[in-house]
Amino acid sequence: MHEKELEILEHLRQNNGLHQRDLSRIVGLSLGMTNAILKRLAKRGFLMVRKVNNRNITYIVSPAGVEEISRRSYNYFKRTIKNIVYYKEYLQQTLQHLQERGIKSVVLEGESDVDFIIEHVCNKIGLQFRRADDGYHPEGDELVLVSENQDPAPAEGLAVSLPKAGEGFPPARLAEAEPRKDDRRLYLRTLLVQR
Repeated sequence: MHEKELEILEHLRQNNGLHQRDLSRIVGLSLGMTNAILKRLAKRGFLMVRKVNNRNITYIVSPAGVEEISRRSYNYFKRTIKNIVYYKEYLQQTLQHLQERGIKSVVLEGESDVDFIIEHVCNKIGLQFRRADDGYHPEGDELVLVSENQDPAPAEGLAVSLPKAGEGFPPARLAEAEPRKDDRRLYLRTLLVQR
């Protein structure tokens, strides 16, 4: 099942009486594409179609459709938890390694979807943690973690790659890099996106 199919199923489950035109506007698809998806969902048994009159059709999510929504939501939840655990462990290893190299506090620059993980890891291993606005420059023994929502500038900051299967920690590039005091910036996108 594609993402838009699931989105349509969820909207129909939550909102009784949605017309095709409203549904197509909500999910951002053409009326023809929405119609094709509705027909496909009905053919697979996820929707029941009731003709109200010559101009109106009602779509009802079937028990199989509700089960599919639940299954997909559960699988998404499991993947999310697995990723959180993975990121927590990897960030903990990275920050512990940098702590051994003299980092005493971590400053998160910008808004991040994983700020709660970073704060938890810092508290767990004894690093000070705080947030700062974009463009923050580290002082002394601080490490700036730049939000994953910001693209790393070329050749700026610490470039860290996740270890490949079978490789140990820390990655050779991180172990070899000795950042200057004015170059203690680690881009979360480098850590999180290269997974």
